[in-house]
Amino acid sequence: MKTTKTVRTTRIEQWIWYGFVAIAIGLPFHAFLITWIGSFAPRNVSSLLRYWKEFILIAMSAATVILIVRENPLRKRLLADRFAWILSIFTLLHLCILLVYKTSPFAGILGLKINLAFLLLYLILSLTQIRTKITTIALSKLVLIPAAIVGLLGTLQTFVLPHDILTHFGYGPVGGPNPAYYVIENTDTIRVMSTLWGPNQFGSYLVLPLTLSFWWLIKGTNRQKLFSGTVFILDLLSLYGSQSRGAWLATAFALLVVFILQARGFVRLAIAGAGIILIGAIIFLAAHHKLPTKINTLILHGESAQINTGYISSNGGHVKALTLGFDRLQAHPFGAALEAAGRASEGTADQLYTENFFLQLAVQVGYEGIAIFLILCVLIAWRLIATLHLASLSLPLLASFIGLSINNLFAHTWSDGATAWIWWGLAGIIFATSQAQSKVNNVQA
Repeated sequence: MKTTKTVRTTRIEQWIWYGFVAIAIGLPFHAFLITWIGSFAPRNVSSLLRYWKEFILIAMSAATVILIVRENPLRKRLLADRFAWILSIFTLLHLCILLVYKTSPFAGILGLKINLAFLLLYLILSLTQIRTKITTIALSKLVLIPAAIVGLLGTLQTFVLPHDILTHFGYGPVGGPNPAYYVIENTDTIRVMSTLWGPNQFGSYLVLPLTLSFWWLIKGTNRQKLFSGTVFILDLLSLYGSQSRGAWLATAFALLVVFILQARGFVRLAIAGAGIILIGAIIFLAAHHKLPTKINTLILHGESAQINTGYISSNGGHVKALTLGFDRLQAHPFGAALEAAGRASEGTADQLYTENFFLQLAVQVGYEGIAIFLILCVLIAWRLIATLHLASLSLPLLASFIGLSINNLFAHTWSDGATAWIWWGLAGIIFATSQAQSKVNNVQA
């Protein structure tokens, strides 16, 4: 058996890792802290603090450039990385869109940040964390401990605390800007958001920790099962309180995928078939109002009242947003500018939220842009599948990726930093550690 000299992690690589730790711990509480601090601090202070994560990403990017210049092996990995090449093309397309269309500087920077930052974070960590010794338990705790705190508050908001408790921390009344909670139209059903920006962002964020904690419930020791089970229950109750239907569906599919990948032979097929049939039956019965009224209201968000009141329901709003998005894409098949959709369109005369991240991206950078992004997604999914035997966390990451991809059909999931940055950063580290393990296996062979 061959032996190799142990290569020590450089201080720069360690600081890049610490940067991601700060991002993973801080982002779940970002919205709450910014809102609370903004209620008493000078406006310029709170505005500057809002961009702490971007400052960290810039520092991580600079550190990565230093490593690339200093280390020849890292340069070789970068030049051989398919993800890096495809991301370069995707970035170049964004820059071309900026040159072709007149876009305000703020909207242009915001559009670039939303569409590219989480992909850059993945690339940085996948390249630089091969030599960093990060255990599966440490990575899991990095996700699950903040999720436990967020889930506890979400559960208390749903079942115990006054619904307006966040008004004591700078949040406003329902119906105004930055409300303390939301209410489903024409109902008395409350939607909570814990420390996130809104109920849908809250629901999207919970998909990863729910999938990860569920996986630990299956694979962990008794002590690990106790902790992960507690997180799972808190986050599941919080997911209910968010009333985010897209996140419900995403979680259902993610947990189903975990079951399927853990099972073998006929059991795997049986679980897959039964799960898909059950999810489909619930959606079908709800759409035809065959379930109890309370359940129909939860799933359809007051749709049954639309006929009597004439208001635009949540479902009607989704359909209208999708229609406007497809109309704009049809009018501008090669992209209509970064400020044509999403948060970058706020403040423009044609502000548009498509209620679908893929459609939002297509409106901004055209069919060619969404095609490139989908290629990146396929590559990430393939990397996770290929590393299932090398990195145990590849399984819950793959399952949550499938769930979050489904959620992106109903929301702007990858536009939300707490979900996108944490998931893609974790995926980058998982790929890096699997590469390191592969090298060890090759040496020992």
